[in-house]
Amino acid sequence: MAALLVLAAPVRAADDGAAVFAQRCVACHGDGAKGKVGPDIRCHRSIRDAVRTGRKTAKATMPAFADLSDADVDALQQHLRSLCPTADGRTLYVVQCARCHGPSGNGTRAAPPVTCATRLADALKRGRDTAMPKFPGVEEAEVAAMQQHLDARCRARGRPVAMVYAANCGTCHGANGAGGRNAMWSEGPDLRCTAHDDFVRAVEEGWGGMPGFPALPHADVETMFQRFHRAHCPPAR
Repeated sequence: MAALLVLAAPVRAADDGAAVFAQRCVACHGDGAKGKVGPDIRCHRSIRDAVRTGRKTAKATMPAFADLSDADVDALQQHLRSLCPTADGRTLYVVQCARCHGPSGNGTRAAPPVTCATRLADALKRGRDTAMPKFPGVEEAEVAAMQQHLDARCRARGRPVAMVYAANCGTCHGANGAGGRNAMWSEGPDLRCTAHDDFVRAVEEGWGGMPGFPALPHADVETMFQRFHRAHCPPAR
């Protein structure tokens, strides 16, 4: 059974992130936030959701810290930034995303794969309703570094069509293109028998309420069309 770790010591310096961390966080996250029972959080850029709602892991349960003020949380965030002023895309991805999407971005039971995803900036900025919180603390340059990390992993994997589809289309259109609905209640229609030009234009430019995916290479879009039209379009009766 996971242990419940709660530190009830009063916060004496709301404007001092180091003091807040020492009083409320160090027992689980270790000296310098390098990790202990809880993970390394030095490069975590948006801790507010975790602090407010808590977290459950295989090792322990982090409670919600409702008594910490917004000023306390901001001070904690500033303290963490002082411990990790800059970070590469892989490190930023692991700290922000690996818990749900897996350390390699291949997805878990809780979240889809993100290796080969091309709309990371939108996901981090808006979140995905209750399925994924917003990450407003991740700066634009850091988002770009994370996107570059995912793009490099996708290229190293050979851009497999199943992963490209799952990371960009599967949450709305379903595992086999027969239609579905994502965490934000956006419904994706059955795309298996969509005409070639309509399919390509919808993906590259958007259609109706669906955003475009201009960062997807045209070759990927063509490959997805071939897969879902030829392999999954039901024969006409």
